[in-house]
Amino acid sequence: MEKINKTALKDFIPQWEDIKGVSLDSRDTKEGDLFLAFKGSQTDGNNYIKEAFSKGAVAVLSDSILEPTEKVFRLHSLKSDLGKIISNVYENPSKKLKLIAVTGTNGKTSTVEFLSGMLNQKEAKCGYLSTIGWCLDGVNIQTKPSLTTPNSLEINKQLSLMNSIGMEYAALEASSHGLDQGRLNGLEINTAIFTSFSQDHLDYHKTMENYAASKKKLFFDSSPKKSVINIDNNLGRDIYSELKASNSVACSVSEFQEADILYTCFRDDLKKIVLKVSSPFGNEEIKLNTYSKYLAVNALCSIISLVLEGFELKELAYSTSAIKFSKGRMSPIKLDDNNLCFIDYAHTPEALEFALKELRSLGESTLWCLFGCGGERDKLKRMEMGKVSKLYSDKVVLTNDNPRGEEPSLIIEDIMKGIESNNDIKVELDREKAIDYCLTEMMGNKKKNILLIAGKGHEEYQEVNGKKKEFSDFIQVEKFLEEV
Repeated sequence: MEKINKTALKDFIPQWEDIKGVSLDSRDTKEGDLFLAFKGSQTDGNNYIKEAFSKGAVAVLSDSILEPTEKVFRLHSLKSDLGKIISNVYENPSKKLKLIAVTGTNGKTSTVEFLSGMLNQKEAKCGYLSTIGWCLDGVNIQTKPSLTTPNSLEINKQLSLMNSIGMEYAALEASSHGLDQGRLNGLEINTAIFTSFSQDHLDYHKTMENYAASKKKLFFDSSPKKSVINIDNNLGRDIYSELKASNSVACSVSEFQEADILYTCFRDDLKKIVLKVSSPFGNEEIKLNTYSKYLAVNALCSIISLVLEGFELKELAYSTSAIKFSKGRMSPIKLDDNNLCFIDYAHTPEALEFALKELRSLGESTLWCLFGCGGERDKLKRMEMGKVSKLYSDKVVLTNDNPRGEEPSLIIEDIMKGIESNNDIKVELDREKAIDYCLTEMMGNKKKNILLIAGKGHEEYQEVNGKKKEFSDFIQVEKFLEEV
C-alpha cells in the first residue's frame, strides 16, 4: 500500500481519515481510494462516480457535481489543481530528490536515459521516466509504451517509489502534450533541459505557435531552478533570452551562436562522435558512443546539467564513451564488409534530415532510406519528410509505419507530394518485405551501401486498424541475416 499524506485532503474531505489511495479512472479504483472525477478531453469522470463507489471508493472529489453529498465533494478548480493535489497527497516526492525534466521535439528519450546512465555511473542514484520505459532504480527497466508523459498520478506514484528505494535523482521526459495538459503541475523541477524544436504534433496543437507555447511551459510555468538550453533553433534562443531577462539561472549550448557552452564536432577513427567543448567550466574533448551528432549534442546538454549540479566537467568527460544510447536511436547493425544498417526513431522532418546527413558523412556509399509516416497523426509533416528523404538519400523505399486507422496508400500519397521525381523511389507497404528488399538489393550489388530504417526505432509492434501486431525492425534485420 502506498503511503498517503491524509492531511492534504482535510480542506476538502476532513472526515475521511481512512483513505488508502487515489484513482483517476474508475476501472482502476481500489478499496479505500479517493476518486478524482473531472471532465477530460475524451471522457468525463463524473459519469463514472457510481462505478468508482462500486469498486470501493470511500469518497469522490468532483469538478462539476451539482449536488454534493456526504461522500461527494466539489472543487471547481480540480482539473487545474490536479497535479498540486496529487503531489501533496503523495507527500511531494519531487521535493525529496532532484528532478531533471527534458523537453524538445527530438532527443528527449536519449537525454533522459543518458542522464540516468551518467549519474548511476557516478554512484548518484537516478531513476527515469521515458517513452521507451520507466526505470525506477537506474537498472531494471519497466516497459510502459505510453508514448507521452504519464499523468500526474502516475508520475507522483513513480517518484514516490523512487524515494522509497533511495534514489537521489529522477529524469523525466516532458512532452508537449503533457505540458499542455498540466501533467507536471505541482512538481518541483530542479533542472529543465531544452533539446530542439521543429515541426511535429500539429494534429494536436494545430499551429507551431501553440506547439512552442506548450514547450515554454516547462521553463516559465514550472519555474525550474536551473535550465540548459540548446539555442541552435529559434525557440531555444527565445527561451534563453527570456530566462536571462528574468535573471533565471540558465546555460546556453551552441555550435554556431554566441553561447555559454560552445562545441565543435569531429569523428574519431571509428567514426564515432567527439565534441570539443569550450566553457566556463573548462575545455574538454568528450567522446561519445554514437555515430550521431544529434545524439551527442543531447548528451552534452545532459552533461552540462550535471555540471550545474556540482559535478566536474573533466570528470564527466572521462566516462561518457562508456554510456550506451537508447535502443533504436541510430543503432548500427553490420550486414557485411560493404554494408551497414542503422535503425532510428526519426519520425519528424528534422530528425530524418539530421540522420541522413550523419550517415552521408560516414563515407562514400549508396545511401538508402526506408520509412513511412504514422496514421492519424500530423499529416502536414508527411510531405516534408518525403522531400527530405529524396534530397539526402540515393534510394528511397516508402512503407507502412503505424497506419492505425488510416488507409496506408493515402499516407504514401501524402509523402509523395514532397517528392518531385519518382526515380529511385519504391513503394512496398509490407514493412517486412520492404526491409528484405533493401537488404537483398544492397548485399547483392557488390557496392558499399548504408541503409537507414527510420520511424519506429525501439518499437516492437505495428498498429493497424486498431490492433497491435508484433513487429520489430531489429528482429526483421536479424531474421534476414540468419537466412542469407
